[in-house]
Amino acid sequence: MEPSVEMVRGGIAAPTNVDRRAGVTGGGDGRSRGGNDRRHAGRREPPAGGVDAPGGERMHERQLRIARPDATVEVARIEPPAADPRWRQTVQDACGSVRGALRAAERAVRRLRKRRKAAGPLPEEYGFGVERPAPRSLTPRVLIVAEASIPQCLKYRVVQRQEAFRRIGVDCTWRPWADREGCRAALQTHSHAIFYRVPAQDSVLGLIAEARRLRVPTWWEADDLIFDEAVIRSNRAIGRLGRQTIESLAVGAGLYRRAMLACDAAIASTPGLAEAMRRAGMDDVCVIANGLDEQTLAAAAAITARAAEADEYGVDDGLVRIVYGSGTNAHDVDFEEAAPAIARVLDRFSRARLRLVGPVGVPASLRRHGDQLERLPATGFEDYLAVLAAGDISIAPLEGGEFNDAKSAIKYLEASILGLPSVCSPRAAFAAAIVDGVNGLLCDDDRTWEEAIASLVAEPALRRRIGAAARETVIRDSSPARIARRQVAPLIAGGRDEATRVLSVNVFYGPRTFGGATIVAENVNRLMHDQHGVDLYVFTTVPTAVSPPHTLHRYEFDGIGVFGMGLPEGAHDGPDGFDNPAAVSCFNEVLDAVEPDVVHFHCVQGIGIGAVETCRARGVPYAITLHDAWWLCGRQFMVDRQGRYCHQRRIDEQVCASCVDNARTLLGRSRRTREALAAADLLMAPSRFFADFHAANGFPGVLVNKNGIAPPLARSRVRRDGRVRVGYVGGNTPIKGFHLVKKVFAGLGDLPATLVLVDNTLNLGFSSFGADAIGGIPDVEVVPAYTHRTIDDFFAGIDVLLFPTQWKESFGLTVREAIARHVWVIATDAGGVVEDILPGRNGTVIPFEDDGTALRAAIIDAVGMIGRIALGSPVTFEADGIRFWDEQAAELAGMLRGCTRALSRRAA
Repeated sequence: MEPSVEMVRGGIAAPTNVDRRAGVTGGGDGRSRGGNDRRHAGRREPPAGGVDAPGGERMHERQLRIARPDATVEVARIEPPAADPRWRQTVQDACGSVRGALRAAERAVRRLRKRRKAAGPLPEEYGFGVERPAPRSLTPRVLIVAEASIPQCLKYRVVQRQEAFRRIGVDCTWRPWADREGCRAALQTHSHAIFYRVPAQDSVLGLIAEARRLRVPTWWEADDLIFDEAVIRSNRAIGRLGRQTIESLAVGAGLYRRAMLACDAAIASTPGLAEAMRRAGMDDVCVIANGLDEQTLAAAAAITARAAEADEYGVDDGLVRIVYGSGTNAHDVDFEEAAPAIARVLDRFSRARLRLVGPVGVPASLRRHGDQLERLPATGFEDYLAVLAAGDISIAPLEGGEFNDAKSAIKYLEASILGLPSVCSPRAAFAAAIVDGVNGLLCDDDRTWEEAIASLVAEPALRRRIGAAARETVIRDSSPARIARRQVAPLIAGGRDEATRVLSVNVFYGPRTFGGATIVAENVNRLMHDQHGVDLYVFTTVPTAVSPPHTLHRYEFDGIGVFGMGLPEGAHDGPDGFDNPAAVSCFNEVLDAVEPDVVHFHCVQGIGIGAVETCRARGVPYAITLHDAWWLCGRQFMVDRQGRYCHQRRIDEQVCASCVDNARTLLGRSRRTREALAAADLLMAPSRFFADFHAANGFPGVLVNKNGIAPPLARSRVRRDGRVRVGYVGGNTPIKGFHLVKKVFAGLGDLPATLVLVDNTLNLGFSSFGADAIGGIPDVEVVPAYTHRTIDDFFAGIDVLLFPTQWKESFGLTVREAIARHVWVIATDAGGVVEDILPGRNGTVIPFEDDGTALRAAIIDAVGMIGRIALGSPVTFEADGIRFWDEQAAELAGMLRGCTRALSRRAA
């Protein structure tokens, strides 16, 4: 029996997705969150508000335990007997067994993950349908999912369609339907999808369902009546193919019909085929005829020029060739429509020849004319045109019936562009194109077939006149421009919404909300989109359970279209964290799909510097918000190998060389990031401190777009009964100063204060604050991380917030959230963290290099101050400097619009 994967809390399963290294990649704006932090009622609440980057515990979506349904393992803590070798051996044996079981479990997990990647459903939070129709949100781009095994079909219905769309300025991509993953990936960035001649296999129905999820309108297209079993069984030509083939085509008809009806609409090549589609149950059908294309026009022009040159030199053998071409032996029945008449023409005219191209059989009536028959094998399209052009008369006999009345007039089209006269059966498409005796001849019995062919053999002038008229007809009615304008363009009529388009780029995005930069990006994007007329899109990364590595998955979050690129676990921090060439193709696809007015980069680790360089290369304006020091520091947070702040104000690359993991790549990294910053249309920082830091390193034009926060539900608070509660949200890590917090509280004695530790790992089923971490603290509580729903409850439950960070941060969201809710803040003098702290009025700033002495004094003073406030009295501290998300979003929208206007002025 296969092991099962399940969500757990605690137990034997150690969390396997937690990276305890310093340097969390979620951005440095002062808080790390581990999940969806807003308005999705009914979904699992992920951790939030707990560990501040860097140095915190890196949280991911879910923890796994392998459990055998037929066995239960219990592990208890047992005190070993002193110095008993048997106990030691028993423990070693037990450990070996556990290691073996864990290895087997890991193998099972890998098998399950492979199976899930191959066919499993999307994680729920990424699988919801998109609300905004793709044609309104994306640049018009058409994807054709096609059956590619029939060259003629590929030419006329796929390649020709690509040309038509491009002629009207619309990009068109095609993929063979067997390439399921390639088709799925392409659907994410296309606004319309055509499914050409594909059956209702599970993979195809899955692609149609994915298009429906993405609100991509779908058309099913065919150029033959392949979806009607009764018509197929009644067709004499098909009847000669053998029982097995007939049964296969009959089964296929049902699959084609099912695929057609699964789509929104259908495309037919002829009015007759369109009517058959309607009878099959498809209400919305349009006709796009087979026509001329660039290849056909170019080949015909070259062939005609060679023919004219041959005529100039008098090269003519005096023979009149009647040409019939067939790609399959299924056309034998059709050829027999004209064969007896052709035999009599050959009897009457010794200079007449019948040229058969392809596998068509020779009927009994023609076998005695062996010296007048020319057999040529099937060949490529351009060679076939040359063979056809060397003839004098083209014939296109078709047996009567519904199947052939749905066919296109391709034989007439190909002959006419070469100036050859055609003799055709009066099937619907031929009858619609030909005026009998003017631009072609229509025949429906032996007598008219014989008369028509004989007249053309006998009269060269008649051949020239009808051939010239036929050429004028197809150039007028079947030109690429006419079909593109009249038949193809209406498919994509309407167009997208017009607004300033911004593509926001961040390594994480909801529902995987992680890090202060992600929280900022999500909130300002939502408000710019909802309130300021900005058409927002997002490029981010998603787990490979959502999308295979370096492929795209489109979804919506907060009503905003998000393009998530699959990125393997840990790639944010690995060598690809800085430069990920594989991500560039995905980013280019999104640029094509969105065509943004400006790209706004937040944190790009894992996505890589190549995305920024792509904007430069393509001339797309871009802005960068400098959430942390990634652009100047190879370790992102100005923290050395020992987890200590490096104290550089101006970056010295010789100092950095002794700190980074690979000194040889440091100069190249520095050159590329500095070039990216220098070429940006707009540089922004969340605080004055961080703007000045970048100015000191050669970028004086950085503007401050100060971060906002979520406004409190209540603007006041009152002094409650009980001990003073002192909160700490930085996680069990020295870089956030927990060692100082522990040291101080362990020595506070009888101070009437309770330490409240926020542990965001509790939401994942374990605690980062074990007995060793909190031992010696007399009064301590460990609580789960807060979310956007519980943030006010959390701050209402504490009186003082500790923020003794040991690196100089760009902002500090948690500090502002506390001040806005009238919670006293004690923080180290750590850059952007303290810009809104007014010493003595809403908080205390202690020295950055404090060893705990100043922290202890500040805590004692704060506890005393809170204790002196009468129970039930208002507690109010100054919070005038705090601004909220709506203020930041309004300012940012104006800055980004200014960025696009500046570029437009330069272009003008």
